[in-house]
Amino acid sequence: MWKLLNGEDDQNPTVIGNITANSQEKASPLSFIPTIYTEDGIDTYVAAFFNDTMIEKYPIYIVKNDKVKVNETGFYELKMSAYGKTNDSVDKDSWTDVAGNVTTTFTGVQWNTNSGWYNNSFRTAGESEYATINFNPFSNFDFTYGKTIEIEFESEKVSDENETLITIGNPNGARIEITADTATLYNNGNTDVVHTNYKSNERLKLAFIINSVPDDVEARTVESGLAYIVNNGILERAAIASGQSFATDGTIKIGGAHSGVRVYSIRVYNYAITYSDAYNNYLYDSDNKAEIANNNNILDAGGEISFDLCKNKLDTILISGDLTNILSGSTDKDGSTTDVTIERFCPSDATKNFKINNV
Repeated sequence: MWKLLNGEDDQNPTVIGNITANSQEKASPLSFIPTIYTEDGIDTYVAAFFNDTMIEKYPIYIVKNDKVKVNETGFYELKMSAYGKTNDSVDKDSWTDVAGNVTTTFTGVQWNTNSGWYNNSFRTAGESEYATINFNPFSNFDFTYGKTIEIEFESEKVSDENETLITIGNPNGARIEITADTATLYNNGNTDVVHTNYKSNERLKLAFIINSVPDDVEARTVESGLAYIVNNGILERAAIASGQSFATDGTIKIGGAHSGVRVYSIRVYNYAITYSDAYNNYLYDSDNKAEIANNNNILDAGGEISFDLCKNKLDTILISGDLTNILSGSTDKDGSTTDVTIERFCPSDATKNFKINNV
């Protein structure tokens, strides 16, 4: 039996209805789906469905938050999400992309707490356990459009930091190879194009972006043909990828190592998204959207970086005083001095804040 509850107090909820399943068969999950949406929330409600039949609807009011404006970057050719999957579901051994066109082959998966679905992720541990997503992410690569591959994952129970936990592409050619503490983009010549390092046992969302190279030379920019790595929404690495070969077959393999790994989601785009798009995806998929958006809210109304907004979020230094001589770019070395005040603000450790006068 499910009980439909109302109210914010989890300890003393108000029961507004219940559903009893047929004792002869396993009942499907009860889901709440936003079936109508209007901007002002007047006609908005959530509907309770049972066995694909709407049994009740409840009005809700949506309060708009102007500080959190984020959209998922669309027009992907693949999106895999482990959200909501469980080992108890009848289709536990089925994982398709959101369009239902791409399938996954599971090998040796035990469907328990160490192997299978776990807290909105797919988890493996052991050389005999792995999943193969039957999709070739690099097969249609073309520098005219570029390519983006984004994956959210977490290594765990690491026994060997050099083990490959995830391979995206051809194991002997163009691919992204992920270990417990490194992620590397290789070209078809098995050459490291760009890589990043991180701590093991931490959840990460990495976006590998290979920028396009327009046929029109005049349309090219300094970013054309560069390969980026965006780590948790932050542009971290860049390297030259133009002139290298990436088109190859090769699927996506998760697991097959002594160490454990969890995968939450994968997106593949047949074009180069911007690093701002990668940040939007990171924010869109995060459980704490408002907190992340607030931490990145450092621009004033005119689009300029605001010191007042930065000092409460970042390790920030303020230099004040008559800076005319310094900012003028003058090369005059007549021995004159400039008196300024230097203040450092470190919100993560208040004891590190300091002020120096007359430097």
